[in-house]
Amino acid sequence: PITDQTPAATVAVTGYEDNVGNDPENIASGEFTNDNTPVISGTATNAKTVDVYVDGKLVGTATVGTDGKWSLPELTDPLSEGPHTITAKAKNGAGKEITSGEYTVTVDTEVDAGQPEIVTDLDGSSTITTTVDPEDVDNTGIKIVDPKTGEEIPGLTVTGPDADGKVVIEGKIPEGVEPELKVTDKVGNEVTTPITDQTPAATVAVTGYED
Repeated sequence: PITDQTPAATVAVTGYEDNVGNDPENIASGEFTNDNTPVISGTATNAKTVDVYVDGKLVGTATVGTDGKWSLPELTDPLSEGPHTITAKAKNGAGKEITSGEYTVTVDTEVDAGQPEIVTDLDGSSTITTTVDPEDVDNTGIKIVDPKTGEEIPGLTVTGPDADGKVVIEGKIPEGVEPELKVTDKVGNEVTTPITDQTPAATVAVTGYED
């Protein structure tokens, strides 16, 4: 029998390039991204090509360069919302296959925010309430803006989100402004929502005519 001394292949997934926005960035394994059509890349030795899989499904084959690096062009089928596991497989010259370790990312392209409501007191101070996903949005991503200018309305206090995602915003809204809620999550997704006015209507009645 002939002993096979063909060097074993090695393969690794090392990159998930997020091209959303002005500056492409590599999303580390275990992190969140708002790019669902990434460029996936990695390294390999003693192999000509690499098969790339997402959640066990083959999504493409990349050629290994002379520098030992490979890159798969942007995916044509967008990844769904939620967590995904990326792996790669390569074969050496003798056809022996090896599988990389797992590279995990969570795709998040939407902001989870509830319908905001506002109540204005007789002294002109307002209380705005809403809900967000506390794992997706922090305090710095919640703003009340003037829709005519797009600028944040100053002087308001944002409390929350708490563990249940409740947010309370208090302060005075400038007269004549119909404010909107702008929420930006941790990966940069944004949503701007008109605020529903829940201020109780005034009542008035004439009850006498004294002669």
